[in-house]
Amino acid sequence: MLEICTFRTTIGEWLKDFYDSTKEPFFGIFVFDEPYLVLKSPELIKQVLVKDFSSFTDRTVLAPKHDKLVSSMMFLQKSPHWKTTRPKMTPIFTSGKLKGMFPTINNIGLRMNQYIRKNLGQHEAKEICAKFSTDVIAKCAFGINSHCFDDEDAQFRKVGRSIFDFRWRNAINQTAYFFMQGWANLLHLNFVDKWATTYLKDVFWSVIKQREETNMKGNDLIDIIVDMRKNKGLCDEIQFETLRKYPVLPFLDRRCNADYQISGTNIVIEKGMPVYIPMLGLHYDEQYFPEPDKYKPERFSDKNAYNGDGLYYLPFGEGPRICIGERFGVLGTKVGLVHILSEFEIERTPDTPRTYKI
Repeated sequence: MLEICTFRTTIGEWLKDFYDSTKEPFFGIFVFDEPYLVLKSPELIKQVLVKDFSSFTDRTVLAPKHDKLVSSMMFLQKSPHWKTTRPKMTPIFTSGKLKGMFPTINNIGLRMNQYIRKNLGQHEAKEICAKFSTDVIAKCAFGINSHCFDDEDAQFRKVGRSIFDFRWRNAINQTAYFFMQGWANLLHLNFVDKWATTYLKDVFWSVIKQREETNMKGNDLIDIIVDMRKNKGLCDEIQFETLRKYPVLPFLDRRCNADYQISGTNIVIEKGMPVYIPMLGLHYDEQYFPEPDKYKPERFSDKNAYNGDGLYYLPFGEGPRICIGERFGVLGTKVGLVHILSEFEIERTPDTPRTYKI
């Protein structure tokens, strides 16, 4: 764990190194004094994530007792609360809802092009993408305009930076949420800056209050929440591109909730044991992706050629806990790219690295 503890590598790259070091379908590691199982076999991964999901329903990452707001995030939620929340959120991502959001996302794409037109020259591509996605999420999830292309210091963009940009505070706290959960609870470490969650909470509830008072509809997440709040019984129950090379999450994690025997072996995954899936290792495995360091989008021209008997391409996860916003994210990405590429040529600058360092 030394490389992780000293922040000389990322968890995803660390697991990939282990992945590359063996031909076995799975192997064990110790994280401090706790044994973890790491899966390589696509067939076994499919068993854990899909077929036998009932034995691996929860992620290992901490849902903090000292922060009710963060522990209620669907990504961190544990069963049975997750099983209650997930079905109630899926209606926002139906085909009809996404179709209704398209004009909103398209208008944000137009504003992005206006911004680029006014500021032609060298740009940090990540920042432009972050402005676009922040505006899309703010409008489609919170029902407000975050004005990231109008104000370089927009408050919503500040929140995004505080959560996702590398800072020592983020590195220490968020690593503790995966590997030192006892300390994270004891020291009341926050996964996200408190001011950021407070700001988002205040914005969220002010918009909900306005919608309830005016009966306005926005075809967004707020509509779902407002409808849910009208069901008192339910409210009491829940207590209110590049994705192969650079996946959003470079690993997946599950915790075994019942003794589970690995098919074809005498090995039992004991209840409570963490199970990790090194997505970065799978996505760079030459067995599945020849010349893995090359960006070759044409390799995905036949979608049926992947994930047949097993799972090895998992940019959004898989199974019942697959990312709930997968189609929303893909739609936003496509709209953003179409707008930029329809009007501008993109070239690398002398400062652009040929190999992206995480």
